[in-house]
Amino acid sequence: MFRGDPPETAVSGIASCQPDATVADQGSFVPSDLYLAQTEADDDQPVPLTTGAWSDRTPAWSPDGSRLAFLSDRITPGHQLPYTMPAHAGGAREPQLAATLTGSVESIAWSSDGSRLLVLAADPGSYGLDWTARAVNGAAPPPDPRTRRPGDARRRLFLIDLASGDAAEVGPPDESV
Repeated sequence: MFRGDPPETAVSGIASCQPDATVADQGSFVPSDLYLAQTEADDDQPVPLTTGAWSDRTPAWSPDGSRLAFLSDRITPGHQLPYTMPAHAGGAREPQLAATLTGSVESIAWSSDGSRLLVLAADPGSYGLDWTARAVNGAAPPPDPRTRRPGDARRRLFLIDLASGDAAEVGPPDESV
């Protein structure tokens, strides 16, 4: 059984992710960072979880609340890949790449035991332009326009084992989901 973000009360780009904290997704496909805002202490400033010239977005808490999964285009602008990081204060909080996929990830959900991620990824060439209007083709070289046919690009489901980083396609073969 998989679940995404806990129930949300989305207002102005802030999603309620657990009873005592919220994660703010500041922007979409433009350089953006994730912040942790304590809801119990209104005078506290949001704590930056990520910083940089990339787009960090779509945060999802692990079922036990100890880790955060999110999408980022840290390797190739516009090509979103899944990352995880500890959600607790102290210790190393550097995001870790969960898996490398050829396509760009569009959504992310945790397994109920927190050991795997289920992601929806768009095939290269099916997600157009990044925020700077540059064509984004993912991690693969651009396809030859003479052999690319409409409908060749699909959206596929992948199950990522966080211990090994292995990603296996789990959706229907040769079908878009």
